[in-house]
Amino acid sequence: NAQVRSGALDCLVEIYQHVGVKVRIDLSKRGLPASKLQIVLKKFDEVDKLGGVNGLTGDDDESVSSCSSSTSLSSAKTQGSTQTSQPISSLATKRKTNGLSSGGGSGALVEEDFLKAFSDIPQMNIFTQHDIEVAISSIHQTLNNKKTEWDSRIESLKELKAIVQCEVMDQQTFIPLLRTLEIPFNESIKDLRSQVVREACITLSCLSFHLRVEMAQFAEAMLPNLIALLPNSAKIMASSAAVCMKILIRNCPSYRLVGPITQCIQTSKSPATRKYCAEFLDMITHIWDTTVLDRAGSAIEEVIVKGLKDADPTARKFMRRAFWGYHSHYPTA
Repeated sequence: NAQVRSGALDCLVEIYQHVGVKVRIDLSKRGLPASKLQIVLKKFDEVDKLGGVNGLTGDDDESVSSCSSSTSLSSAKTQGSTQTSQPISSLATKRKTNGLSSGGGSGALVEEDFLKAFSDIPQMNIFTQHDIEVAISSIHQTLNNKKTEWDSRIESLKELKAIVQCEVMDQQTFIPLLRTLEIPFNESIKDLRSQVVREACITLSCLSFHLRVEMAQFAEAMLPNLIALLPNSAKIMASSAAVCMKILIRNCPSYRLVGPITQCIQTSKSPATRKYCAEFLDMITHIWDTTVLDRAGSAIEEVIVKGLKDADPTARKFMRRAFWGYHSHYPTA
């Protein structure tokens, strides 16, 4: 009832006052509906404006708020007495390694970087479904034109993030429009500029966060090019693809994503690619429901048997984990 919801919200605010921005990041991973998440984050923003957050450290200078089609974020300085408002802000948080995708080194990205970038969107006047159709058409033209400047392509990808977060977006009508972007979006993932690839991966992750399994077919079309980026020597490209894959697996549990992953484990000659795909399969067997795995057939079982003999020790480690995850679904298999 309303009293329980109000009490839960007050409890979250109290926790936020002591822990700080880490609460925002954790809530963003929990799969809350966008409308409810925005209510919670607005409460957090009110706390920031009053300077009531005790959990911020010298490395956590700013806090991020959720956004719809037009966004304003406030940053609360822990050592200063003034507060500033700016269209886009980023968190200066300490990076923590998380599996293979967050490998150290300059340029490597982690999941927290992606979550913060979800709110990096332009202001757009989206009020009707017709406005969305016009905007998607414009994005298609920009991404599909190879002569377009790279910064314009990045701006179009950010506009797509803004559209999926706007209040008038309806999934049933938006998914067919999104499918029209499959070819130009794939070109962005294959782009030679790391900034474009990074933004394409962030946008795809943001789409999965809001559309969930409804975008499985679109995500399936992107997987081959994402996997092709995994062994890339440019860390920003490789880590962007790896983080994007993990977010897709977490938010979009669909048998459609299994095929490209298992195929790479079986056929790829790149140790890095097999390591990442083994890690993805480990995630799939542990966080997806059995009903989803049923539709993948025996492909997972076959690739686990082969992966346990992989030449790379890290890949074998993840395949052993995947074996026990698979066994938890099918004890008699």
